[in-house]
Amino acid sequence: MGLAMATNLLKAGFGLRVYNRTPDKARPLQEQGAILASSPAEAAEPGRRETTPEGEGTIQNCTGPRTFNRTSLHSRSELSSAGYTFSLLQSISARDAREWLPFAGPGDAVMDPRFLAAVERSMGSEAKFWNVVIRDPAGRPAAAAVLSLFPIDGLLFVQEPWKKWVQSLRQRFPRFLKVKVLFCGCPVSTGQSHLRFAPGSDHRAILRLLDRLMIRIARAEGTPLLVCKEFDEEEVGRSDELTALGYVRVDSLPMNYFPTRFRDFDHFLASVRSRYRNKIKRSQKKFKQSGLRVVHARSAEHLDSLFTEDVYRLYLSVVERAEVKLEHLPAEFFRELARQFPKEVAFTFIYQGERVVAFVCGLFHGDEYLNLFCGLDYRLNEEADLYFNLVP
Repeated sequence: MGLAMATNLLKAGFGLRVYNRTPDKARPLQEQGAILASSPAEAAEPGRRETTPEGEGTIQNCTGPRTFNRTSLHSRSELSSAGYTFSLLQSISARDAREWLPFAGPGDAVMDPRFLAAVERSMGSEAKFWNVVIRDPAGRPAAAAVLSLFPIDGLLFVQEPWKKWVQSLRQRFPRFLKVKVLFCGCPVSTGQSHLRFAPGSDHRAILRLLDRLMIRIARAEGTPLLVCKEFDEEEVGRSDELTALGYVRVDSLPMNYFPTRFRDFDHFLASVRSRYRNKIKRSQKKFKQSGLRVVHARSAEHLDSLFTEDVYRLYLSVVERAEVKLEHLPAEFFRELARQFPKEVAFTFIYQGERVVAFVCGLFHGDEYLNLFCGLDYRLNEEADLYFNLVP
């Protein structure tokens, strides 16, 4: 299968996966929207639309363009928009830091290549990842995005009484309503998006190009579901083009931003109304009387031994009580996060004797602290106000 024929298929709107022993020879196809496979086996995996250039393979299961059901989104065959072009890679480790770091400044932990590496390394067995840099007509980096494909439980979106019916049906069909979704974002809910624009860039042209690219990937991976998630208020204001393309806007879970205008906790406590101050003091007293102790870990040196499977189960107990369960992070994610950020990671453990009964983890990044995930033993929550004393 030659380069010219593969190019014609891409122009006609086909989704293709390509492989070449010399990756640079496949770059022209990748720049037109083909997915670059890492091996012949990956390129020839059944159920995908793929080709290998320059006589090194054959087309496997190639199908024509399809309409994706996220309202009425249609694909255009060309992968360009107002002169903007893109570069697509499957691992952040392959991305030139000079391209990426302008979009991952201090205080933006979720776009830090180390954070993305932690996600890729710990969740690679259940998800796929791509990173995109979009360039303006002059060739300057204009935007960066992280894409990920991972399975979600469709039961999340089923209301009673249908939920019980689905659960009973799964006794016979375990994978019923378990679907793959292509996200602009990571399979880690942080309250922040994974799409950044350079100042002065054409947001509409970039979003149109990103949408077409996501459609190509979705075709190759066999999923009709596309989601751009966790946009903040400023980003929502720039996302009208997505609505015009057929996306439906829905609310994400609320997240909180706490400005650091206080010298310390006592200064904060003195600033709140007496009603809230007395409530906080009662909770602190309750925690102190429980006999629990607090240990702060600001180094990754011993976290592999501290973050045991018993501690991980505390996180799972919180997830199981959540109304929305988009992802279940593996224990390795927490350990890999510490390896990637040995000086910035922060864990707080609460002990009852020698047993950890609660924890919270986060990252210091620039002048900001990003509180990430917690876990706790709910049997002690009422007695010691574990959650209230842990999260702040």
